[in-house]
Amino acid sequence: MDHDIIGVYRRVWTFLTIYVQLTLSTLAAGASTRQEEELCMSPLGCFSTAPPFSHLPLPWHRDVINTKFLLRTRSNPDEDHQIHSGNMTSLMTSNFEDKVKTYISIHGFTMFSAIPDTHWHFEFTKRLLERENANVFFVDWQGGSRTGVDANQAASNVRVVAAELVYFCEWLQNQTGVSFESFHLVGFSFGSQVAGLAGGRLNNLGRITGLDPAAFGFEDNPPDAQLDETDAMFVDVIHTDGEIIAGWGMDWYCDHSRAYELFLDTMDPTTPPLRAYRCDSYERFLAGTCMSCRANRCRNMGIDATRVPRKKHVKMYLQTAGHSPYRVYHYSVKIHFRGGRYHSYSGTIYVTLHGTQGDTREISLNGGEMAIDPRKSRTFLVTTPRSVGKLQGVTFRWEAPLPPQEDSGTGSWFSWFKKRSVDNISPLPDNRLLLHDKQNDVQLLVKEKAKDHDVSDGNKVPYVRRNRRSSSEDDVIYVRTIRIKSGVSQERSVHIQINTLG
Repeated sequence: MDHDIIGVYRRVWTFLTIYVQLTLSTLAAGASTRQEEELCMSPLGCFSTAPPFSHLPLPWHRDVINTKFLLRTRSNPDEDHQIHSGNMTSLMTSNFEDKVKTYISIHGFTMFSAIPDTHWHFEFTKRLLERENANVFFVDWQGGSRTGVDANQAASNVRVVAAELVYFCEWLQNQTGVSFESFHLVGFSFGSQVAGLAGGRLNNLGRITGLDPAAFGFEDNPPDAQLDETDAMFVDVIHTDGEIIAGWGMDWYCDHSRAYELFLDTMDPTTPPLRAYRCDSYERFLAGTCMSCRANRCRNMGIDATRVPRKKHVKMYLQTAGHSPYRVYHYSVKIHFRGGRYHSYSGTIYVTLHGTQGDTREISLNGGEMAIDPRKSRTFLVTTPRSVGKLQGVTFRWEAPLPPQEDSGTGSWFSWFKKRSVDNISPLPDNRLLLHDKQNDVQLLVKEKAKDHDVSDGNKVPYVRRNRRSSSEDDVIYVRTIRIKSGVSQERSVHIQINTLG
């Protein structure tokens, strides 16, 4: 079956499942208050319907869930070796190495198993073993995740799987002396919650990566009953599905794709890293106001992610492409219009970026027509599917709305934009264009002849760097001021600033 069709099928079923379960949960909550129940299983302990799991049914017995721990290493990259908790023979006959890192991947909700949500693990294992020598376990709990549309039951079964994982890891440590600091748990959907519940009981666990953690069934739970920033020494979570639970350690907010696809992309040595930026909100990120890599404000997402020093909880945002490679390049474009007392206006502004590795297509800021206030600055986020290299220049174009409105007279925003020409670049002397590398504090000046440029509706004004100096990736191009005249006494200016950050 085509991968795209599979993705659509999975999303439809996930939506229907959550919708049905929310409806059933609402009806059940309004009907009656059930009595608490309890199920005990040696050696895992007891599980009940007492808070914080009073909204869920009892989990299934461990014999029904039948959790398996399947190991692959560089010695057996294509064949699983099952290790049974408490069974020394299964461990001694395996290729487990106590001197290398141990990765444990945990799948999520598989519904009817018509489309098992486990295929990502095999690609994860393949790429991981190509990168490094490691122990890679797959936690197969499909006996507890194949619950049809009953997501409540799958959510409850998570507790048993987490207990199985704790029992397995502690037994493995006792037999081999391996340190939990060398463990990295990677969970998808409900698998993220398995990792969180287990991590809360394993001392000094190295890292947990949550890939689109399932909020359903866990969103109202206390920190010790869901994935939490304290469950490992480093907890990073990739969100692409809009289900957000506050309080995780490092949260990456993306678009377009499922989290495991992005995570796998970061393990491909032929693709550039996915870079994200620290920001207070997605709205501010889209406005282009968070484009800085200074003071740990940007980080690479995925397998090589590292925690931000002295920060407990950090939100990072990035845009992605719709397919692999998912990396896009981010630019912050800031435009300042000076207009004194004149009215605001609407129109469309386009920029084209020019660099040492080529040019971008013409990009509409804000996605189309926008309101422009001549007394304020506007900042925009622009992304391109490939890098233009070292930024060399920018082409600016204005497009008036159709049909244009004639101005009667006394000087509105449109009256001076209607007949437009650039007579100089100010306040820099000698008509110079300043390109500024903020990180290295290097200024690159480009002299231009004092001549007018026609920037009437639809025409373009190019500004191109002509001299070069070494510069870092944290690059800024400044067009300090484009002064635009209409008539004898009316002058207005445009200030363009473009940040290049990758």
